[in-house]
Amino acid sequence: PLCTEYYDCLGVSPDATSSQIKKAYYKKAMIYHPDKNSSPEAEIIFKEISEAYQVLMDEDTRKYYDRYGKEGVEPAGGFVDPTVFYSMLFGGGKFEEFIGTLGMSTVMGDIDSEDQDPLRGFKTSEDN
Repeated sequence: PLCTEYYDCLGVSPDATSSQIKKAYYKKAMIYHPDKNSSPEAEIIFKEISEAYQVLMDEDTRKYYDRYGKEGVEPAGGFVDPTVFYSMLFGGGKFEEFIGTLGMSTVMGDIDSEDQDPLRGFKTSEDN
């Protein structure tokens, strides 16, 4: 039986064209991008749709996924970070007018340990 989890995630059918997949990803990414949606589940959904897109847009990986399912389709180096992937795909500043910058997610991505101050670099009322 055909695994449809990635197709369902993007809201497309298994016979969707690459153009339909790209359009579906773009629409969902605009809704769930963490810089545009502050709900707790937005980041999780954004990661899921980015993973689905990375698998379904690569012809060979998509064929493997269609045949064997989700197990084993992860690229050797892992999936590309969703915010980096989104910037690569849509040209970073190209859509800045519509979605703004990816600044906050970039700052949050730089925090790799609990002892770092997540607000470093931001002005506070004490700085004035």
